[in-house]
Amino acid sequence: MQTLQSAFHDAHPSARLDRGQAADPLAQASRLEVYVEGESALERSRAFLKRWTGVFGLESLELVHAETVTMKARAFVRFDLRYQGLPVVGRQVVVTFNDAGALLRVTSDVLPTTPLEAGLVDAQDAIERAELHTGLTYRAAKQVREAVHLDRRGAVRVWLVQLPGQTAVIDARDGSLRATRKAVHR
Repeated sequence: MQTLQSAFHDAHPSARLDRGQAADPLAQASRLEVYVEGESALERSRAFLKRWTGVFGLESLELVHAETVTMKARAFVRFDLRYQGLPVVGRQVVVTFNDAGALLRVTSDVLPTTPLEAGLVDAQDAIERAELHTGLTYRAAKQVREAVHLDRRGAVRVWLVQLPGQTAVIDARDGSLRATRKAVHR
């Protein structure tokens, strides 16, 4: 990782680089002001991230364009992530451009991945566990789906159970409640 980050810094000497912990991929590259080929902010974002996949820890993750927002002469391109065909909960990459089209910043909260273990808890069991852990009642069968949760230990298969006002993240191996998200997860 250090070799990749050194290569990135050599290519972009004015950049400020920040990362979470020692083994984490790069969390932010700012003060870039570089121009990347492409017709749109989305195309330029993809080209830049493809070039620096290893630095941002994206080797095994798929970028899924979520939205591009233009505000105050800046374009923000946000990518959600997929791992082994499943959406990754709450992790994203955001690329920022100025109005002249120069890439200014990349912000990422990606963590290292590990192979996914098979789930032992099915969707119905996940619903029951979510209700038990939160005290809330689940309402519709189509509001539970499989996903991936990344933490410092790697990738874990989970169920997202949509409850009134929040989403319960249930571990698909042991049925434990990994997190609750106050917003309903898209």
